[in-house]
Amino acid sequence: MPRLIGPALPVPQTRNPFVGKGLSVTVSLLLEPRPWRIRDLSTHSGASLTLTSMVVRQLIRGGLVDGGVEQGKPATVRGTRRLARETALHWPMPEVGVLGALPTDGPIGGGPAHEAAGVTTDVPPRRYVRTVEQAQAALALWGGALVSLDVADYELCIVDVALPEGLLPPTLVALELGGTPRGRETLEAHDDDLLGSLPP
Repeated sequence: MPRLIGPALPVPQTRNPFVGKGLSVTVSLLLEPRPWRIRDLSTHSGASLTLTSMVVRQLIRGGLVDGGVEQGKPATVRGTRRLARETALHWPMPEVGVLGALPTDGPIGGGPAHEAAGVTTDVPPRRYVRTVEQAQAALALWGGALVSLDVADYELCIVDVALPEGLLPPTLVALELGGTPRGRETLEAHDDDLLGSLPP
């Protein structure tokens, strides 16, 4: 139900498309750039139908997706390069640095993923986990000491999104790059290579 502001001025509920389950919806739109029905997007992202609808409405209002949703009519939405660039500005940064062996399981970003996508950077490897508990489990299994990011063998980043196992695909490499001014310059030079599957 909408919140009321002032004398009965309804304001629709929204959810941030760039954090938590909202980010899961956004990443699904970017990783599979096809027309999505809201129900299918909800199932794929693991977010509730209500939250997915609120996130999609927010993205439509921001002009970040193609398509639209109309009451009572089947409709689809599709991720765009605009959405990828905006998501990159909010992409989570590493929590800590780790001195030790890079885990070989789970989602890996940073330098190795950039290189696999054809982009040369000096970014260290980045291991993604979904929770603090998963970060602790990874450290316990692979060893290593927590250190500052500037001397780390790899970075550890907590993102509660089901990222693909192994090296991140080019679209997610673009999100990593777009998180810093220098990375955005690199992204601009490799825009078609990394985001070519998405419409403008």
